Amino acid sequence: MSSSDRLAVHGGDPVRSRPFPGWPVYGDEEREHLEQILDGSSWGVGKRTGKIGEFEEAFSAFHGIAHAVTTANCTQALEVLLMAHGIEAGDEVILPSYTFIAPASAVCRCRENNGDITCAQNK
Repeated sequence: MSSSDRLAVHGGDPVRSRPFPGWPVYGDEEREHLEQILDGSSWGVGKRTGKIGEFEEAFSAFHGIAHAVTTANCTQALEVLLMAHGIEAGDEVILPSYTFIAPASAVCRCRENNGDITCAQNK
């Protein structure tokens, strides 16, 4: 058996000979843009201003839609999606049983933790 036929952990050839590059990769330009966002944009409820507002307007114009909403993470994006569709206490939402916690968390927040959340086995 040649070394290329074995896993590296068992004496085979490793897939990588150099470490992965560092992340995140950024420089002065990215730092400047981030500072503009932190210092000159609204973060709360209401009309966004500064770079965040500019991005939302450009994004919605590019896609030909009326509105765009930035979020800090996918959980918040799922909450916005559910609220936009009118999901509220008492509504049934079906989720996959094998997933990250974010979808269930978003449903709980929109339903105000009212009702059971159950998982059914896939058959």
